[in-house]
Amino acid sequence: MPILNPDHLFQQAARLLESPRSGPARQVDLRRAISASYYGVFHMILAAAADTVVGRVHRGTARYIRVYRSIEHKDLKTIYDMIKRPALPVNWNTHAPSGEFMPAIRRFAETVPWSQDLRHTADYDPGPRFHINDARSALQIARSAQKDWRAASVEQRDFFLWLLLFRPRA
Repeated sequence: MPILNPDHLFQQAARLLESPRSGPARQVDLRRAISASYYGVFHMILAAAADTVVGRVHRGTARYIRVYRSIEHKDLKTIYDMIKRPALPVNWNTHAPSGEFMPAIRRFAETVPWSQDLRHTADYDPGPRFHINDARSALQIARSAQKDWRAASVEQRDFFLWLLLFRPRA
């Protein structure tokens, strides 16, 4: 498992959502739960990409870490923007196994912008007050995204990861 195991991040989020001994949940706990939920999905993708390109057996090596760290949050949004289109751009289609993404990958990709935006708000915007249901929803959606990722075929996951790491040129 990668150092930042997605399941551990989801477990951390769940612990932060356990009922406090008295009063409502603290904002810091709700915000950290939202953040941990998103990061569970993000680190799952980083590990999948590095495992695919470099191989699990090379975890901890410089080249593995380089691939792992090469993906930025905005890269996931870029892929989502392409996936949500009715048809992939022509230069992407030539690399697609079937010319389009299957429902599991589409559902997975749809969670990314919402989760990123919510995480960004939770981490950086002191204005909004979160409720326990906001954080529970974030965790549930993150776990569903993980489930959708695992339900997708290897071919579809690989296609997603290759596009994430190596975008086709026109």
